[in-house]
Amino acid sequence: MYEPNAEAIAREFYAAYAAKDVERLTRTCAEDCIFVTPSLQRMSLSEYTAMLSQQWSGAFTDESIAVLHVLEKGETAVVEWVLRAISKQEIHGLAATGRRHEVPVVTVFEMQGGKVARARIYFNRALFS
Repeated sequence: MYEPNAEAIAREFYAAYAAKDVERLTRTCAEDCIFVTPSLQRMSLSEYTAMLSQQWSGAFTDESIAVLHVLEKGETAVVEWVLRAISKQEIHGLAATGRRHEVPVVTVFEMQGGKVARARIYFNRALFS
């Protein structure tokens, strides 16, 4: 059976993210996947996708992402990407400023069994103020 490599899984995750497709994104992740946010909050897959649904339903508008680099070693992929959006509603402690933001982000994915098992997301929260 074909098992995609860490880079392919990470790229599919962000393709689903860019398409705002929660079901597609969920298929890239293990059921017990954990996301660790910049504030060190641990989120389950269902909590993370609920946050994305809120984000996509109006907290951010005119949102786009661009994947800049993907580095892979074994079952780990590191993705450098940029989030561009206008913040319209407060979400997870990020203020609604109404301004356009361009935020560099790094995500470290740990894969297991061809799925995302853990994702650590890093960005400077001050860029949303």
